[in-house]
Amino acid sequence: MSTREHILELVNDAIESSPHEHIYDLLHFICGKSYIVLDAVAEILLVTMSEIDPFEDAVQKLEKERKYPGMVEDEPATESEPSSKRTWKIYVCKRWETCEVCDEEYDVSANTSGSCYRHSGEIEVDEHAATWDHLGRIAGPIDTPENRKKYCDGFRWTCCYQPSDDSDRCENGTYAPRDALSCDYTC
Repeated sequence: MSTREHILELVNDAIESSPHEHIYDLLHFICGKSYIVLDAVAEILLVTMSEIDPFEDAVQKLEKERKYPGMVEDEPATESEPSSKRTWKIYVCKRWETCEVCDEEYDVSANTSGSCYRHSGEIEVDEHAATWDHLGRIAGPIDTPENRKKYCDGFRWTCCYQPSDDSDRCENGTYAPRDALSCDYTC
């Protein structure tokens, strides 16, 4: 007879060794079958308005109370159909995004004005760079993706005039979500 710990160990091993597509399919399936699992997954993968903007969340709660007096807030889910009095948390977007500017993954609920370090300009050829003196004349266009990688010290940022290989970014701001349907709130 298997113990819960033994089954959990086997399941964890199966999760680690299964192709991602199978794990995605399984997660979709069990979220559709169990309100408890759906609540748990939503709590981890999604963000509520109160996590992003507490003031906006308070306004929404006041409006909901005015429209639906006596509504029970966030009654726990059961495996059966949720009660008619139960209201779901108001989730507004995915928790994790990738920044369009810096390619960093970030938690949307922690996206503050100093989170993303980046350059605001473009990379351009530095005509006065010693790189071009040593190489002489390059056949074809200079500003190509290959040359930007191979001769990165021959290019510079227009915002701060630092070499394009400079890892010290000159500005900071909020992360910009890559997904256009994403949450664009900042703390």
